[in-house]
Amino acid sequence: MTIKSLKDSTTHRSDDYASSPVVSTEPSYFANPVLPGFHPDPCLCRAGEDYYLVTSTFNWLPGVSLYHSRDLVLWESLGGILDKLDLRGIPESGGVWAPDLTHANGEFWLVYSVAKTLSGAFKDVDNYLVRARDIEGPWSEPVLLGAKGFDPCLVHAQDGCRLVLPQWDWRPLEGHYKFNGLLIYDLDVNTGKTGDPVRIFDHTGDTPCVCEGPHIMEHDGWFYLLAAEGGTGVNHRTVVARSRTVDGYYEPMPGNPLVSAARAVTATWSRGRTALGTPVISVLAACRGPRPVRSVASPRSSASSGSTDGRVWRAAATNRVPSYPRRWASWRER
Repeated sequence: MTIKSLKDSTTHRSDDYASSPVVSTEPSYFANPVLPGFHPDPCLCRAGEDYYLVTSTFNWLPGVSLYHSRDLVLWESLGGILDKLDLRGIPESGGVWAPDLTHANGEFWLVYSVAKTLSGAFKDVDNYLVRARDIEGPWSEPVLLGAKGFDPCLVHAQDGCRLVLPQWDWRPLEGHYKFNGLLIYDLDVNTGKTGDPVRIFDHTGDTPCVCEGPHIMEHDGWFYLLAAEGGTGVNHRTVVARSRTVDGYYEPMPGNPLVSAARAVTATWSRGRTALGTPVISVLAACRGPRPVRSVASPRSSASSGSTDGRVWRAAATNRVPSYPRRWASWRER
């Protein structure tokens, strides 16, 4: 790829990173991260010549950050997709998790989780589906999906849509692991009703571990599954498996993990939750990975917004279901 110019107004930067994602005028040279800062759980979607990236926003508004690029290096913020969310009482690190964006049948489809509680043995998480003809909306009213879990994935198969979720079984059985693999459901996209679950993947290796963040895409007669394993710490890793049918079973790649920072000298603490930009399945990907650098301070002394009047919006502090401009941007400090 050749970068002819830098779009200063739309390229995200930080003093803790390179001043620009491009470090050379030669083709194909650029510096990671191309989108520095707080962008967890990325999902990459390709529609024609356009790439769209969505990320989690947790208990901040507007929900689901949206970015656009033509080259995967220069990214433009398109604001937030979910401009109406009732997140009152949502705990820190709860809220909107792991959006999954796809493009099929002339529409953009977005599924996402809303984590309402994080304490206790069983977390309260609902999953929703919205869709739109245009990436900038208007988006449909959310449809509540009839399956529990988190990190939903939507698969557009020839015989109908499927919903993929990590198994979430809290039964106190001996030798039982609560996150034991991934489940697939038939899905009615209009009502949110699901069929009976089928386990399509367990985990790689001999030890059970958290398997989450699934993405499934079809390429050259195969269905490829990308998933994150090992939790969100230093053992976070991306694994890949494939199947001839969408309903599995998915056989792990012998060379797994595909991406990992474990036992390696790297600029990132952990790497996982990878999404490929279909239909080019072999080379284009977005990968999550926090860096061991100090927190980036916001331009104000406290958590502030990019809105014109600088008001601080936080869901737990409001007494109504708020509506936000699509191109409103928020800052988050720890």
